[in-house]
Amino acid sequence: MKIYRHLALLTAVLFTLLWLGESVMRQYEKSLLEAVDSDTQAELASASMTLQAVADRNFDLMASLDAYVRSFDDAYPKAAIESLTPNFLRTLYDSSGSTAFNFIIAPRGIASYVYPTAGNEAIVGWNFFEDPRPEIQRQIQHDLADKKMHIYGPVKLLQGNTALIARKAVYRHGQFWGFISVSLDLERLLAQSQIGEGEAPMAIRQTGEPAFYGDNALFDGKHFARDVIFMDNRWEMGVTPSEKSLREAGRQADIVRGMGLFALVLIMLLYVGIWRQRDTLRRMVDRRTRELRESNEELAAINENLASGERELREQYVLLDQYADALRESEQKLSHMAYHDMLTNVSNRAAFLKELGRTLSGGDEMSAAVLFFDLDRFKSINDNYGHQKGDEMLIEVVGRIRAKRLNARMIARFGGDEFAILLAGPAEEMGRSAVKAAAETVLTAFEEPFVILGQSIYMSPSIGIARYPEDGADQGTLLMKADIAMYQVKREGGGHYRFFEPLMETESLLKLEMGNHLREAMQRGELEVHYQPQVDCAMERVFGIEALLRWNHTSRGYISPAQFIPLAEELNLISAIGEWVLREACGYTKRLQQTYGIPLQVSVNLSVRQLREKEIVAKVQAALAATGLHPSDLELEITENMAMKDEQLETLRELRRLGVAISIDDFGTHYSSLSYLKRFPVTKIKLDQYFVRGIGSDERDRAMIQAIILMAKSFRLDVLAEGVETREQARFLRESGCELIQGYYFYRPMEPGAVEGALLQRIDDKIPRLGDKTGNDV
Repeated sequence: MKIYRHLALLTAVLFTLLWLGESVMRQYEKSLLEAVDSDTQAELASASMTLQAVADRNFDLMASLDAYVRSFDDAYPKAAIESLTPNFLRTLYDSSGSTAFNFIIAPRGIASYVYPTAGNEAIVGWNFFEDPRPEIQRQIQHDLADKKMHIYGPVKLLQGNTALIARKAVYRHGQFWGFISVSLDLERLLAQSQIGEGEAPMAIRQTGEPAFYGDNALFDGKHFARDVIFMDNRWEMGVTPSEKSLREAGRQADIVRGMGLFALVLIMLLYVGIWRQRDTLRRMVDRRTRELRESNEELAAINENLASGERELREQYVLLDQYADALRESEQKLSHMAYHDMLTNVSNRAAFLKELGRTLSGGDEMSAAVLFFDLDRFKSINDNYGHQKGDEMLIEVVGRIRAKRLNARMIARFGGDEFAILLAGPAEEMGRSAVKAAAETVLTAFEEPFVILGQSIYMSPSIGIARYPEDGADQGTLLMKADIAMYQVKREGGGHYRFFEPLMETESLLKLEMGNHLREAMQRGELEVHYQPQVDCAMERVFGIEALLRWNHTSRGYISPAQFIPLAEELNLISAIGEWVLREACGYTKRLQQTYGIPLQVSVNLSVRQLREKEIVAKVQAALAATGLHPSDLELEITENMAMKDEQLETLRELRRLGVAISIDDFGTHYSSLSYLKRFPVTKIKLDQYFVRGIGSDERDRAMIQAIILMAKSFRLDVLAEGVETREQARFLRESGCELIQGYYFYRPMEPGAVEGALLQRIDDKIPRLGDKTGNDV
């Protein structure tokens, strides 16, 4: 029953609200229509006043015309009147703007003076008393009856257009003299009054006559009217609200009505929801009350639960306090991380630049110096011992420098193995000698070796120094010049310091120019591949050639590979250049095989960056497929420190599975491990020329060579000796079991055209015979 009562009440309320809402909406819609009517009436009033004002302003010129006519007496020469009158009428016409159609002076009723003449030819010389139109005759009689100005119109003129005419009969000495008149073009008058520019439809008629402007039917329906009076002539202007305004009012009313209905629906839904919620709550309260009455023990349990909840809440408060403390600690850590290096806990680049900027803004009395340095050959530490050991060395470097207690404003790590030290103070305390002493103190921090995995390793820094204000006045310039000085130290072998000099910047720019030129060298055809033959002494013939990259600069001639190969690696060009060399060498070797029908292997150097590429195996396959060279005729050379990496193992195995030979270049000059040599798919090792040079003078070099050859044979690896320049060196190598030789003793590196001659040349006279110590082994 309660449900039905609620539904009945809800229905009654709904219908009441709908009735009230519709009543309000009708009032609102009525107010909108009244506003439209008000706007329409305002538009009508504005238009009628504008029309009245424009017409009155032009008809006021009749007074000037009347005064001009009366200014001449009977004795005034007629020739003078005929001369002055056109000029006067022209002046009067120009002052009227664009509304007046003509001005007429008609002595004795004859239109003798008309301006302008153009367009009014039909009225010139016209006798108004003889006008055949009854309407004009009535007007003439009306004008003669009194001496006032009368306004007529709209009137169809002889010229063909419709006008509003002001005319007056002029009397002199009590006698009729003639007429003066001003005609206003009706179309121009309405246009200048801006009639019809509004949105509301408008019509104009003379009282009792059909509309001469707009639709006459407008006056038959509901409309707003206003009179415009010209003397004894009366016009009625009518207007009705525009359809657009009425539609807009209806649309606004519909929008408000829809919003009201939507609000009513929301209210009813809210009411239903509240009612249902109240009923649900009531039933819940009843059920809960019964439960409380049935069991006091349950009430005690609830109280215990509440107490337990209170304890948990207190624990949560404690956790929140701990969380707030942790947040504050995190903010402090983030602030610290923003300006500190996480590995060494010294300042970072951002902090250094900020402090350097603050120092440089200290005034002319301040002097400063930037010591920028990195660690020589630090990359080999990471390559051979791993990045963790490299990081430990960097931490120890910072500790050693701090232990020297330099009078430095800041020590910062820029990243990798790059560090910067900022020295600052009064100019008299920051002379060149003071900066030099600080740099030498940094060098002393590296006098003791670093111990890694039980091995003592000596490390040295290359330090570049730039001073303020001598070398620059801003952070960027000082850091750039300190960096230039540091690289100059590196070019000199590292392990010391240099102050920036202007000549260094010139050399740096030359390096930049060479780098820009190198980017286009391959397209320009400046890169060339030369070849150095490799000799098998046992077979007494050339068995292979090594491809060697050369750069024939357009203006500087041949540039040493020691100069441009590191530059190509630095500019990320080495991969593209290396791929080009690989294709050139494979193609050239294939052509030699086809021409001379001899077995020939080509050896191509592979850079670190190329070996690390994921696509290196596919690129080698593509080069072999494009040139037709058999995989076994290609040997890829990799340096010892580059090859002995676990991450390179799978790549090397894939290359071997192709059938490509793998050789280790400069063997014995880096950190080698026999276990690596056993695990890696190497086919040949190349004895470095460092050992070969000592054959004639150093017993240890000879012992090292023999040991390497013996070890290689035990691993079933081929051995090739590089840099062989004398017969003595070649004989020792043969006697020690090394038959594969490469060096100036047999052949220098040569252009492709010279290789063909080397293949056909006899070399048996240059090969030392085993067991002959006399030197005459031919």
